[in-house]
Amino acid sequence: MLNKEYRYIGLDFETTWLDPFKDEPIQIWIVELDADGKIIDQFQSLIKPSKKTDELKHIVWFITGFSISDLEHAPLVDQVEPQISKFFDKHTVVIWHNAQFDLDFLKRYFPSMTYAFAVDTFQFSQTFVHYAPSYALEVLIQHLQEKDSAPANWTNRASLSPWLESYWLAMSSSKDSFHDALYDTKHSLALYMYFISTLSQLCQKYPNLVQFVKQDASIFSKIFVPPILDVSSPIKFLALEKIFPSKTSVKSKKTDLQLAGLEHAKKYYVGNIYIKDLLHSLASQKHLILSFSNLQKLEIAKEILHQFWIKNLWFIKEDQTINEKKFQQFLNKKVFSHEEVLFVIKYVSHLDRGYGTLDLNNKFDYQIYSFIKDSREQVKYPLVLATHSSLFSILDNELHAYKDYAVCFFDVEQRYKSYNFFLSRPCDLYYTLNLLETLLYKQWLKYQLWIDNSNKKSSPTISTKLQDFYQYFQILIWELSIETKKLFTDTSKTYIQHDPILGHSDFYKTTLCLNKMSGCLEWIKDDIEESDFVELSRQIAHMFNVFDSVVNINKKIYGQSDFYFVYSENAKFTSWPEFVDLFTSSTTYFFSNTNKQCAKLSENEEKTVVPMLPFDEKFDKLIDYLSTSFFEDSSIKKSVFVVSTQKEQSKKIFEEIYQKRIHERALLLVENITWGVWKNIFKAKQEKGSKILIGWYSFLLYAYANKIPLDEILIFNVNGPSKQQILDDIRWYAFT
Repeated sequence: MLNKEYRYIGLDFETTWLDPFKDEPIQIWIVELDADGKIIDQFQSLIKPSKKTDELKHIVWFITGFSISDLEHAPLVDQVEPQISKFFDKHTVVIWHNAQFDLDFLKRYFPSMTYAFAVDTFQFSQTFVHYAPSYALEVLIQHLQEKDSAPANWTNRASLSPWLESYWLAMSSSKDSFHDALYDTKHSLALYMYFISTLSQLCQKYPNLVQFVKQDASIFSKIFVPPILDVSSPIKFLALEKIFPSKTSVKSKKTDLQLAGLEHAKKYYVGNIYIKDLLHSLASQKHLILSFSNLQKLEIAKEILHQFWIKNLWFIKEDQTINEKKFQQFLNKKVFSHEEVLFVIKYVSHLDRGYGTLDLNNKFDYQIYSFIKDSREQVKYPLVLATHSSLFSILDNELHAYKDYAVCFFDVEQRYKSYNFFLSRPCDLYYTLNLLETLLYKQWLKYQLWIDNSNKKSSPTISTKLQDFYQYFQILIWELSIETKKLFTDTSKTYIQHDPILGHSDFYKTTLCLNKMSGCLEWIKDDIEESDFVELSRQIAHMFNVFDSVVNINKKIYGQSDFYFVYSENAKFTSWPEFVDLFTSSTTYFFSNTNKQCAKLSENEEKTVVPMLPFDEKFDKLIDYLSTSFFEDSSIKKSVFVVSTQKEQSKKIFEEIYQKRIHERALLLVENITWGVWKNIFKAKQEKGSKILIGWYSFLLYAYANKIPLDEILIFNVNGPSKQQILDDIRWYAFT
């Protein structure tokens, strides 16, 4: 199964935090496999950091489970290095999940360790696992184990569970062990062997796949030993079959809302109707778009509609289907890059599982897809869910496919915020750069196909004008970044408002680049496809519009020390008639769950299902309440959500809960502090006992969208002009 010339090790670090330039490793685990996937050796050690252990953040002890005494007597990095050197040589293959993080720590703290190459199971996951809720390690493990438990869907396919069992990682015992380096290492190795087993089975079922796996540029050509099969037949795979929607069929009730009785462009109050009842009524309609102010509310609506067995929903996005003829041309190439091999494997995996559309999730996927995509007319689903922003996007397109659909515009009070955000949408220069790289890839691919089929007379060319335009754009990004950095020198500000960039002395070199580019766009019009030119022109026009207006510049921090800049137009509108004019092509009903002055759809009385307890700014009172709740009677299983408006507030609450050891009585999850949103949601779904969730109300909405039951909602320090709207949002969307 695996090439015996290599040695395979899984490696994982636990660290003092996330920045390899500031933080340090505090634990290392190495597990070695043989070519059959059996564990043959392992090593672990705690590592004493150079900084004083009592200076480390409480979050470190909370996540890792270590104590100060654990690390006080641990060896230093220099003492650990000789012990791990036996695992590293020119034949070592290092396996980990989300490799860049651990790779950075390995290079910085163990620079003498050499290896042949690294395998990232995160990248493999995007190839073999489709439509996963998240590609975080623990979420993937749970997702695949749930698939294993549905034998009707996975008969005669590779399974993750045997590998977990062979590494002593049963589902029942693993949920509390993530972020221990041993468990993370073994889970990464189990994923790795599951993917290798899956690839072996795909090769047996689709023998032509072996020809791609053996490509020299592919990692699989080095580590994977494919089964011996007859691959002399021409390369051809079946086409994915697009899954067309069936008609919406929801049994109507006598109390169902009939949109025909409502007035276009009139605001209606829905706050005294349960959202379940309203969506149940609307789902019986045809040709309807339901639009919500954010993705979390959309997810709640989707989950509710799924409860009514309405599966044929659609969202404002492109059907990712392929043109069979173009795909066959692509398959007949003679040489493939590693990314192209992964794409072919991904396609075959989709085919094997019966998916009708592709799940694309990285830059290379979209580059390849741009060449082979099908341009057929989009299938129109009877019921469409959209955020406000995506709705504005299709209204901005005069040729959109949903002109004959009625619109239910929810959260009408947030129309100004939503529309201004759309008008001021960020100018993402790297998104445009990726588009240019995609266009160059398409031209390079056409040229390669011509070389491989030299009997063709006319030779396609790679446009030198497009290459020049791409280089100009790279220079623009570079100069803009340098000149923007100067504005943030000697200031702690992360946001400034600036006069138009175009022509301003602060952006002299940027202006020169922009002026040169403005005359170059027409150069490439005849060198690329019309649809690509339209999209590129749209993005360039948006860029010039932003840079020729009063511009908002945000300094965005990622990691601990890196940053980038986001530019957006300072656009504002205030007129209701101006807003209504956006919907002249559609019949639109505006719904409010806040403004009781609007016409009511129902005379029902408002009901509160889950207690909402206000704490204003009374921090000590909040902590005392939590302490009493979880220590007074430890036999009671209770789940609470603390709505906290700011990250620093949440951090303070977390620190106090940790100090008072409340976290020992309940699972503690804090948005963007303990883990990312989806990891926190995953852990909350798995925990059947008491739990405390802390975060902003969007995190609360995600919790409800994922069916996480809560006993109480504690409102901490939610003030300001939007307070009532926020509370009304929580009441209407959360209590489902």
